[in-house]
Amino acid sequence: MEMNEQMNKSNKRSDIAFFISRLIGYIVLGLVIPMSFLIWRFDLFSKTSKLNIGGWGVVVIIFTAVFIAKLAKQACEAIDNVFAKQIVDAVRKVLIPLLAATLCLYAVGDFWKELVNFFIALTICEPIAYVLNPFPEFLKEKEKEEKKSNLVKVLELFWEKKK
Repeated sequence: MEMNEQMNKSNKRSDIAFFISRLIGYIVLGLVIPMSFLIWRFDLFSKTSKLNIGGWGVVVIIFTAVFIAKLAKQACEAIDNVFAKQIVDAVRKVLIPLLAATLCLYAVGDFWKELVNFFIALTICEPIAYVLNPFPEFLKEKEKEEKKSNLVKVLELFWEKKK
């Protein structure tokens, strides 16, 4: 009996470690590497006398907003607290799009040739990040546990009536 409990704890730890490693890989390949490429390639954070968001700044803003919105949507599905869900949804559905649109309108410029280079880097990183995303599997497991929990409740109702 104790052996089974130890194995379950060990399996849960390895599942958590695997989830965290996939999440880190997803964030690194889905956001950090593409943004780092843009920052390095186009020297986005060079010192200037005023706020200067060029065309690549717009791409960084849009890409980051989409990535964070997707991540927030998946995180929202994993949250049980209604008020916390409402806060995450407000950030995801209202704040991020409005902030991105405001910053993009501020920084509109001509940058189409450089956009091709960015999409080459993005084409390499994003499919890998998509595969590494741990949330679909996590949410499916959570859904299975919830269904199992509901089934247990129903069985307990019938079991208690027999006693």
